[in-house]
Amino acid sequence: MKKFFANALIIVFVMAIMLPFVATGCSKDVKATKIMLNCEELIMVESETAQLQATIDENATDKSVEWVSNDTTKAEVNESGLVTAKSEGQATITALAKDGSGVRATCKVYIAKEGEVACIKVKNDEDPIVVRGNSTVNLQDYIVLLPETATNKAFTAEI
Repeated sequence: MKKFFANALIIVFVMAIMLPFVATGCSKDVKATKIMLNCEELIMVESETAQLQATIDENATDKSVEWVSNDTTKAEVNESGLVTAKSEGQATITALAKDGSGVRATCKVYIAKEGEVACIKVKNDEDPIVVRGNSTVNLQDYIVLLPETATNKAFTAEI
């Protein structure tokens, strides 16, 4: 009987020592290390909406994000990532991991008035534009005006 109590006491002692390690090992939160958005930029017209989606690395315990606009007069974003273009200009939408890790991802938003150009992009993989003397260059060969629905494509370029 003494041996039984001695063995039981040893088991209780070992369990008391091991329990904190087992408990913390099972309940440890894994912080986010990366957030990916479904797009890095949006070209929008006033009053238009677009849905952003954030994906947090699969090992993170908390996969929720907080959505923030740096200029709510230009673009607003709700708690589910729905962006609403408010007025002409630019804004940056940020998805911030709620787990306190500080991990974030951003999406640049360019907003135009209906029919106007929001931004000008250089076409991908183009050779440099070479201008000799007083030659004329057709910029339409090298740039894209966005949004594509813009009807007023007039703009002035200065150097």
